[in-house]
Amino acid sequence: MSDSIRSARESLLQEQRDVRQQMSDLESRSRELDKAIGSLDGLLGGARRGPGRPPKRGPGRPPGSGAGRKVGLRAPRGSISTAVEEFLASQGRAAVHGSAILAALEEQGVAPQGAYPKASLLNTLQRMQKQGKVRNIGRNRWRKLTTPSAED
Repeated sequence: MSDSIRSARESLLQEQRDVRQQMSDLESRSRELDKAIGSLDGLLGGARRGPGRPPKRGPGRPPGSGAGRKVGLRAPRGSISTAVEEFLASQGRAAVHGSAILAALEEQGVAPQGAYPKASLLNTLQRMQKQGKVRNIGRNRWRKLTTPSAED
């Protein structure tokens, strides 16, 4: 009986890996499409503005069109926290350094985007610590708490 359970578990794990790979491929394709659409919008926007008119500013400006922003690359709200929790849970009781967490998130394609991804991750970890989900055991080493109110 335990062999059939192990076989079913392996089958589910393989399916999960396949789905994650497909999601990664789709996210990559979505980013490519966002870039292409942005390029076309730029061409259309330039033609509509006419000569001598500055680009739109303020509320009428398309989202994500600010200087230095990456259009369409923002992760859905809560996805980084969820990925951190899943990763730390997979590590069991072992403490994991913040840079290793960031590397794992980058592999999954859900790492914080921006100029300072380590700082964003640290902010996320500190917020999760206040919520009682993780614990910093020192020197930027983090562990998932087994219960939200557990104090190891």
